[in-house]
Amino acid sequence: MEHTTIEIRGAHEHNLKQIDLSIPRQKITVVTGVSGSGKSSLAFDTILAEANRRFFYTLSHYSRQFLDLGSRPKIRSAAGLSPAIALAQNETQASVRASVASLSDIGEMLGVLFARFAEKRCPTHDLPTEARSLDEIVNFAKSQYFGRTIAVTVTVADQKKGQFKKQLEGYVKKGYSKAFIDGKLSDIDPIPNLAKDEKHDIALIVDSLKVDPSKEARLRRSIETSLQLGEGLACIHTIDTKGKLESRTGQHLSLQAGCPVCHFAWPRLDSRHFSPNSLGRCEECDGRGVIIEDEDDKEKGEESFEPETCHNCHGTGLDPKLKSIVFRGRSIQKFYMSTIKDLHDFVYA
Repeated sequence: MEHTTIEIRGAHEHNLKQIDLSIPRQKITVVTGVSGSGKSSLAFDTILAEANRRFFYTLSHYSRQFLDLGSRPKIRSAAGLSPAIALAQNETQASVRASVASLSDIGEMLGVLFARFAEKRCPTHDLPTEARSLDEIVNFAKSQYFGRTIAVTVTVADQKKGQFKKQLEGYVKKGYSKAFIDGKLSDIDPIPNLAKDEKHDIALIVDSLKVDPSKEARLRRSIETSLQLGEGLACIHTIDTKGKLESRTGQHLSLQAGCPVCHFAWPRLDSRHFSPNSLGRCEECDGRGVIIEDEDDKEKGEESFEPETCHNCHGTGLDPKLKSIVFRGRSIQKFYMSTIKDLHDFVYA
């Protein structure tokens, strides 16, 4: 049930005297009163504190260990609360990394959003790094390649030097006869004599088929076999009517967490990894978003200069690798560089 009001009952934090009140949601409400009447005790120490406490307890135990949850406000009950942000009038020590996001705590919530719900991809190869089940991989192949002819393959070599005779002989013994070698369809029985000192691409062909509902069981068997041969890794290439590759770059598939090509894997992420004040800071500008004059320059007597926008993070203060983590197609850098109206339209689209 969607609440239309925030209901507070029996609030007695600090100097509040068992206050009961209803506050309409989606409205602007002003809390007024003389100094010491309990405005801050109600707004910040009761409503905000309880809203944040409830929000934090929806997070994983791992994430909560980095947050100060505080104690429960002194209230009998509260209903209709949502995750809350606050801009207080308190004077704070200025920080070179301060932003609207950090001062309002929106940055913390964005970090939680991206850590828990964003798609994580490899910064180098733009491939998914999260482990997929066999069912997920098969469903992906059915939707991505419906009506097209594909080759389900196992990567034997990816720009590596060697002749790979032992590996190819092993596959021949298992009944496989063809592979894409350096982009060309080739027989592997007899074993081809490859140049030992040159780099080669070799993709063993497990099966070639047109993706349609009548071949769903075959597609599943082929992918499952490829993943078994490749120890959790496989690849799909699109081919033409003559069996030739349409592109040497295939779609890598993986049952493992990490990039199927370079094995890059993200650490266990939490909100700190998306903050320029913490683990998500850009190393070039130390999370500031600008390049500033350092002490060495001053000692050398060099002329001071205006801070320049950091070319590495483009002023966001965030690690550029975070661009490869996207929520509904948008990185956290794009969130930070968007207007309030653009973000509103994006969230409610």
